[in-house]
Amino acid sequence: MMSKERASIAPSNKGGSECIERGICSGREIPPCLSLIKGGNNSARVLTAESGNGFTLIEVLLAMAITALVAVMGYAGLTTAMNAASRHEQTIKRVGEIQTAVSWITRDLRQTLARSILDARGDEQPALLGTLDNEQLLELTHTGWDNPRGQHRSALQRVRYRLDSDGVLWRDYWLALDRLDDEDHLQRVKLLSGVKSLKWQFLDGKSANAKNETLGGEWVEQWPIVKNGKYLPLAVQFDLDTNDMGTVHRVIALAGEQNAQ
Repeated sequence: MMSKERASIAPSNKGGSECIERGICSGREIPPCLSLIKGGNNSARVLTAESGNGFTLIEVLLAMAITALVAVMGYAGLTTAMNAASRHEQTIKRVGEIQTAVSWITRDLRQTLARSILDARGDEQPALLGTLDNEQLLELTHTGWDNPRGQHRSALQRVRYRLDSDGVLWRDYWLALDRLDDEDHLQRVKLLSGVKSLKWQFLDGKSANAKNETLGGEWVEQWPIVKNGKYLPLAVQFDLDTNDMGTVHRVIALAGEQNAQ
């Protein structure tokens, strides 16, 4: 037989007594979550004995807000890291492009030879020509032109550096030194974009005050100093000013005053 748990309550102020069974009482079941406690005034009160296992609406909303905040912070951090990596990659690429252009100029200058050429009009042009026109022109003859295919041509090459109105630095070269047409066999190579200016200076070792100068000459902005000058400067310096990476300054000593036929 099932035992019954009983709880007795002191009589109320109105008198009498009650007996409420925790199992079955008066034909109705009383949920196990209810219990009886005695009040301070000897009256009976029914309270909940066990709290619910769910969350309130406020707790759910608070949890959702915290989760959303963490997600936003994480996304912002990830976006910042990705943008920084992208900028770093673009910077590395840009620096590489500038280094390539500077390397071409440096190599050509170091291999410059005192070999003049004949242009399309039959006029003699100096081995190195530096002007102050709008494109800041530099034209020179250099040796060391690779010939991996063994073609019947000279190892000397005539090159020209120019800066167009769009800020693009070009390296032009001809397949022959002496030419019948200035545009004949002319090859154009785009070296660098985003260039603000390109300025040249030439160290004249035969100037009047050359012996009094620390470097053995004076810097001038055009070359040659005299028309049809046969000698080369001691050095060439250039300032390559870019839109985004500042100015690159180089001073290149020329190999010497050699003649090549």
